[in-house]
Amino acid sequence: MGDHTLTRDDSGNPGEIEQTEQAVGYISRWFVQALFPYRKTDELVRQIQSGRDRVTVMSANGLPYGKYPRLIMAAIITTAVQRAGQVELGLMTPEEARRIPLGRSLDGFLATIGIASRGTGGARGNRTLIREQMRRLTSSIITVQKIYETRDQGATAPVAKRWDLWFDPAHPEQETITESYIELTEEFWEQINRAPIPIDLDILKALGRPRAMDLYVWISLKKYWLNKRPEKTFTFAWGDLTDQFSPKELKTTDDRMNFRKELRKALSDVAKLWPDVGVEATADGLLVHEGQPSVKIRTARQLEQ
Repeated sequence: MGDHTLTRDDSGNPGEIEQTEQAVGYISRWFVQALFPYRKTDELVRQIQSGRDRVTVMSANGLPYGKYPRLIMAAIITTAVQRAGQVELGLMTPEEARRIPLGRSLDGFLATIGIASRGTGGARGNRTLIREQMRRLTSSIITVQKIYETRDQGATAPVAKRWDLWFDPAHPEQETITESYIELTEEFWEQINRAPIPIDLDILKALGRPRAMDLYVWISLKKYWLNKRPEKTFTFAWGDLTDQFSPKELKTTDDRMNFRKELRKALSDVAKLWPDVGVEATADGLLVHEGQPSVKIRTARQLEQ
């Protein structure tokens, strides 16, 4: 992965990326929608229904929420995809590959996911929150279903088989003797490596706001999808987008107007970091134009070079 220079203003708005080499990462299709809540909740279960598709996430320690689990999952999935390549080359066993290393210090892990650890105050709060999100993530179970009138298909995948986290907020820079890790379940490993979505990790980190992060991942997938279709554009209706990105049922006209306003703001944030994103908010929904994803599609000839 390459280096970028990221900036973000004090309000959390995305800044600019000075690109030297693209930081390519990966995310799973399961995380294309707003699977994790945007704000803290006491709920242990979240379910998203879109047409015949239903995705459910459960966590005994409470649902992961906000931007941090999105950054953590992107880091974990990226490492998992890279280690799957090592398995194919015979350099690592599947059991070894599923054990995802997280480093020997909390500050080191924070740097990996793009979180500054300078200072005390707010930084200490970030460290405590990261530990809490790790607890919530490691105990999460994801179920994906396709529901028909006469048939029900699905798969359930706990994220982690086991984990060992030695991160100490009181001594975040202190390195431990043994490395923290998450060992992914075979089911989760299989799902995330089946069809990983390439993303620009630095765009994801710079966005900062969870709705904008989800929208960026969703657009990335739709760009790949549209490039395989005869149409040059496709409009995704507001009703379908509500299923994907609204954390609650929109019961009133004001609810629907506010949702569209928030999604337009998220699209504006994405466009600042991805100027040729090629997506417009219209009266009907989001109009996606054919074009390259933020991680450009490579031809077979390019892959051989």
